Parts: sequence; C-alpha cells; structure tokens
Amino acid sequence: MSRRVLMLSLTCLLVGACAKSPPPATAAPLAAETINDDSGSMKVDLAYTPKGAEIDFVVQLKGVGTTEMDKVVVEVDAEGLDFVAGEMQWSGFVPPHSRHTHEVSLQPQPDREFGVVTVTVSRSVDSHVLLQREVPFRVANGKLVPDA
Repeated sequence: MSRRVLMLSLTCLLVGACAKSPPPATAAPLAAETINDDSGSMKVDLAYTPKGAEIDFVVQLKGVGTTEMDKVVVEVDAEGLDFVAGEMQWSGFVPPHSRHTHEVSLQPQPDREFGVVTVTVSRSVDSHVLLQREVPFRVANGKLVPDA
C-alpha cells in the first residue's frame, strides 16, 4: 500500500514539475540610441514592463567597441508618477561588450491621467549630458501605457 502511495505521490510531483509556468513578462521597447564620445561608445535602450497599475521602467546600457565608457551617470526623473521601487540615479562604468540594467518601478499619482519619465545620461566628471529623453505615459483602463 505504501509503495502505491509513494508512486502516486511521485507521479503527481513529476506532473506538477512538467507543467508549464507562464512566461515572464518581457520589456516592451520604447527607444534605442547609441552614444559616442571621446571615451567610448555605448548603446542605450529604454523599455518598460507593465505590472498592472505600475510599470517597471528599464534603462539598459551596453558597451560597444573596445573601450570602457567611464564615469557614466543615469538619472530617471518622473513627473506625475510616483517611484515605488528602485533608485533614481546610478553611476559607474560600462565595460566593452557588457550590459548594465537600471530599473525603477513607477505608478501614476492619484488623480493624474498623464506622466512623463525623463532619462538623462551624463558624465559624472563634468556633468556633460550625453543623452536626454522624455517618455510620456498615460493611464488607460487603469494601466500605464506609453502616450505616443
């Protein structure tokens, strides 16, 4: 009897392990640009992942070429949106052929139908702005969506 229970338990466990879980949400692209300056090159991708009434806003930096992009600062500012998680600023180095992902979670402020996320990529040494991009969002059916 115990062998039968053991086999049944093992079968249930294996069937549960084989069940497909839902795929993770993928980030929807918003913009992509390449920054070139004296110290190197890097690609900047902006994207977002919807999470109900919130979004995860993603800034991905990728070193391009053979030199390191050093002393980089990424700032994320939001108007009409509240920060739920993540840091507004990151600074550091982006080595060649490597990626750095900076992510913040945002939600609309109460009674606001629109919001704007501003991303600024600059140098920490001289505050030279390498990239500044505004991404507008609106509330539609209780969710934040890009306002194209």
